[in-house]
Amino acid sequence: MGPRRQKLDMRKHVPPEGRASARPVSCARRSVLVYSIQCSVFPVSRWFTFLSSFIPITFELTVLGASLTAFFCSLGLSGLPQPYHPMFNLPEFERASQDRFFLCIEAADPQFDTPRTRSFLESLDPLTVKEVAK
Repeated sequence: MGPRRQKLDMRKHVPPEGRASARPVSCARRSVLVYSIQCSVFPVSRWFTFLSSFIPITFELTVLGASLTAFFCSLGLSGLPQPYHPMFNLPEFERASQDRFFLCIEAADPQFDTPRTRSFLESLDPLTVKEVAK
């Protein structure tokens, strides 16, 4: 018993010489017809059966495109990567990756006050406190 195996004339689905542009479509149609799984009441030769084989890859490519778009848009809007910063010109910055760390406070905040910030940082007993020009 089981599903009946269909006879398929392969000459019908192979494009003639010189028509290379039709080859992917005919190969896809042939793979759907030869390796089809009869899971509905419709015959395999219906157009919906042929198109339904492209639904999973269409969904996967849509998710991939959306995730890549979200990643690159968030990367661009955050300003990263920032290949240059004025703090890189400090001579002490060379030791930042060895045994030091840097704390950078930028003055873009409207409540930023230079003397109060400097006095706060000096109260923490750092090695140096420097103001970097842009």
